[in-house]
Amino acid sequence: MLSDANRLSRILAWIYLVGLAILPLGIGWLILNLEWVVHHPPLVTLMPASIMDGLPLPETFSIESRLAVLTACALPAGLTAAVLWNLSRFFSGLARGAIFTPESVRRIRRVGLCMLVRVCAAPFTGALMTLALTLDNPPGQHMISLSMDSKDLSELITALTLLVAARVLDQGRALHEDAQLVI
Repeated sequence: MLSDANRLSRILAWIYLVGLAILPLGIGWLILNLEWVVHHPPLVTLMPASIMDGLPLPETFSIESRLAVLTACALPAGLTAAVLWNLSRFFSGLARGAIFTPESVRRIRRVGLCMLVRVCAAPFTGALMTLALTLDNPPGQHMISLSMDSKDLSELITALTLLVAARVLDQGRALHEDAQLVI
């Protein structure tokens, strides 16, 4: 019989796997419906509202613009996929009772590192996104914008917290291994 913690861990593992499966579908939907997405910013945001409000956006987007948007999404989406995969594997391990293991430490560290890289790259991927969205504008109306917002600060704090948690989990793993050796 599974305990509540094991059951919750198994549920979370599946939720992260489903999120991993949905991620490419969401990006595909975004690219196919780019006109609708950029003209309904309260519903779907590609960037902070302060940037979206200032962008001179075309009514339709060329295939080149769509590919540029896809390119701008690639790094954050890849890092998000890595986060979802590692969280799914971490919670699968917890469901099996594998708490203080090198694998658990490695998974949490990878999640923290992926989030840290994603937040550090955010200004540059945002700049690429603004350029991609204004690619079809007439000459002189292209934009490149660097920005960071409170979401990025929250993600930075979360990433650093996870890296510290991985360190603590690793120390717990070492203590657990030592305790196993004591008879």
